[in-house]
Amino acid sequence: MSQSVMASEFDATRYPREKTPGALMGLWWCQVFFNLGVLGAVVVVFLVVPFPLSPILGIGLLVLGWAYGSIKIFSRPLLVWTAQLIRFRIRGRKGQLQYRRKLPTVEMLLEDESEQTLTAEPGGAPEATVGEEDLDVDVEDEINPWRDKYGRIKPGPGHRFGLPGEANELIGYELPEGIAFIFDPIRKEGIVCAQLQTSKAFDLESFENMEARTKGFRAAQRAIAEMPGVVRWQLSDQTTLVSGAKVENYFDEHRMEAPLVEDEATGEMVPYSGPQINAFLDASFRNLMSQAQGMPIHELWMTVVFSATELQDRIESSYGGLRGFMEVCLGTMVNLDSVMPSAGVTVSGWHTLRTLAALSRSAFDPEATLMISERTGDRTGVRPEEAGPMALDAGPSYVESDGVLHRTYAVSEWPQEQAQLGFLESMIFAGEFRHTVTVVCKPREKRAALRGTQGEKADWEASESTRQKLKRPDSLEHRRQIEDINQNETELVRGNAALKQGALITVSGKDVQELEANSSDLLSKAAEANCELRLLWFEQDNGFVAAALPFAQVVID
Repeated sequence: MSQSVMASEFDATRYPREKTPGALMGLWWCQVFFNLGVLGAVVVVFLVVPFPLSPILGIGLLVLGWAYGSIKIFSRPLLVWTAQLIRFRIRGRKGQLQYRRKLPTVEMLLEDESEQTLTAEPGGAPEATVGEEDLDVDVEDEINPWRDKYGRIKPGPGHRFGLPGEANELIGYELPEGIAFIFDPIRKEGIVCAQLQTSKAFDLESFENMEARTKGFRAAQRAIAEMPGVVRWQLSDQTTLVSGAKVENYFDEHRMEAPLVEDEATGEMVPYSGPQINAFLDASFRNLMSQAQGMPIHELWMTVVFSATELQDRIESSYGGLRGFMEVCLGTMVNLDSVMPSAGVTVSGWHTLRTLAALSRSAFDPEATLMISERTGDRTGVRPEEAGPMALDAGPSYVESDGVLHRTYAVSEWPQEQAQLGFLESMIFAGEFRHTVTVVCKPREKRAALRGTQGEKADWEASESTRQKLKRPDSLEHRRQIEDINQNETELVRGNAALKQGALITVSGKDVQELEANSSDLLSKAAEANCELRLLWFEQDNGFVAAALPFAQVVID
């Protein structure tokens, strides 16, 4: 049976409309103050300029000023667009829109010297940021390489990620078992990233199972929101290309997990998979993989960000400093492993420094993904110092890094009517081109969220009173706003988690023509999902870092 004819608690589920900070008659506060300034300037003109020039200048200033102060483009005032353009130009003059990695400096000794030295400038071991004692390594304790003789985590030397902008401040350490722990010394935050895996596609499930997985995902979101110290998390699905050899290796690894049967030819116990099921299809698959230059796959990851400020008391009780912060985060990660399976997703592993750097490196340079995917053993991934691009140039509507163009959109409007289960699927599977769909969630304190809802209701009532006094016609959009406010308040009273949610989508192309074609495909798929995408004009560099990199460097108001 189809979703439309089956009774479900998700029937009539819709998202609220995009919030606009309207202060008076739909105008933003900046527009209100600007228009008041225009009125003041008109009064000065009438007082200072003699007649008959004063009416001409005053009326002209009034018309032009009010037009400039009232016009909106894509639901944003022209004043805001102007401010963004000016800020973009200033950043360009300061050189903040370009990035060039410093090449390693090589010092060659004379021929009669017995050795040569190679000194690399970028990515050196940074200074300790949370106590010098945290970087001490107890070399005497060789039984456990991850902890000292007192059972404390040994952070070891930090590795600075070679990224552009503020992301260059990120420092990577190792938790037990080599799990990457990224410390942001500016925001005082710790970042961990899990590799996710789903055993069955959501679209292949029955409607009942779709409902069950959606409820499980809702419960998982609520559980993460209530974990102490979690300030935001990022869920990403990246369509990328890997080598056929990696797909074949993945198949061989999982083939060994099949039940054992006796081989009729040798009498040995072998896994009942591959050639034991159908030798012809197994040979055809391996032949295809040997010839495949690139196979499209979906990389899934979840990045969780912890605040050292909010966890200060627990950190002090766990040895303090950086090692205490790492210990607290490690304990919470155990809970993260247990909350995801109810949504049909499992944590297949936690990224190491090299695999996390590989995700970042391939985001800047998708062409390097094939080469990186073929590395195995100790060479898996890339060094943290190589996580960034060789060169990056940010433009108004796209970013160019290492010869590849990237364009980032924000989901400005979610489905307004019936939101079908799994509606993001159309954008995730928009096509076999490089694109990343990222959803970011930020938990809020429930009481603060309720106070915010009450404030929004008071603002709406004040606006409604003003509309009635001015005898403005009723507006369905205005009525819809109070419906969204009441729905949000109802959900909070029911006990649901108070979350702020945003979504970003980055699409890539080798040139402008390919980028435009891929962007058109994405926009058409977004329309099928009843969503609206908005291009991040003059903010493409920050949008790309937030959407395509696994560090959750996102700011949600």
